[in-house]
Amino acid sequence: MRNCLSFLLFMISLVANGQFRNIPHQFIRHLINEKFYDEAIVILNEKLHHAVSQTELDSLNFMLGKTYYIQQKLPESIHYLDLVSEKNTVLGTEAKFFSAFNEAYLRKFNKSFRKFKDLHTISEDQRQLRIFELAGVSLLQNDLNHFDSLKKKFATTWTLGIEQENNFVAYKGFLEQIDKKKPAVAGLLSAVIPGAGKFYAGRKGNGIFTLLISTLLGLQTYEAYQKDGPSSARFIIYGSLFTTFHVANIWGSVLAVNLVRNEKKDAVQNQILLDMHIPLRTLFQ
Repeated sequence: MRNCLSFLLFMISLVANGQFRNIPHQFIRHLINEKFYDEAIVILNEKLHHAVSQTELDSLNFMLGKTYYIQQKLPESIHYLDLVSEKNTVLGTEAKFFSAFNEAYLRKFNKSFRKFKDLHTISEDQRQLRIFELAGVSLLQNDLNHFDSLKKKFATTWTLGIEQENNFVAYKGFLEQIDKKKPAVAGLLSAVIPGAGKFYAGRKGNGIFTLLISTLLGLQTYEAYQKDGPSSARFIIYGSLFTTFHVANIWGSVLAVNLVRNEKKDAVQNQILLDMHIPLRTLFQ
């Protein structure tokens, strides 16, 4: 509490004296490390208005971009990181890496791929990281052929992301298996055996439930036909229920394949993004 009060008084003093522009970057980094993000952003924006050189502009834009990145405010982070000059090879390269990753995290895969592709690297680690990130975005785009071409460029000596590269190969195999399930096959299976299409799609519980309900309705319909005849109200009611449920079961099985596929792909994409992030943070920690 005392530290917060001291900091507040210090900030008031700075505002009163118009001294934002003279605050050293080391103090701003301290604010960020202590999670005073909003206060750091206020100071950085004020300093930005009084910057007198491109180097200072790059430094301030970079710090703003990384602060927003820490807060998970990715559109703002991208805006400031993209303002860092590419001529500033130290900050510029790191800024472009994080900007491209942020685009991928926002599911803007095409923009992310273009940014990684146009990125200029200044070391072997960065070159391998660029290839790795491009491979990750290719998986996110479900472009498995392009992933294979990039995978050939993985260097066995690049230990920074060796585990994540192996994970990428596993994700590729998983995506291939997901795409093998066909909605038409699910519909055909459910037409023959109620619930079989949902079982095929991966919704085993729903498949068993559908089979039980369809069997119950079918037996009731058959019993009504045998005892009361085809013109009886009982037969018409149960027959209508069975037919409606069976048609819905077929259509539901078709939809189930797409739903399960999308759910699994979303889960894989989250894992891909996590693995893309690990070597990125490790290299630029």
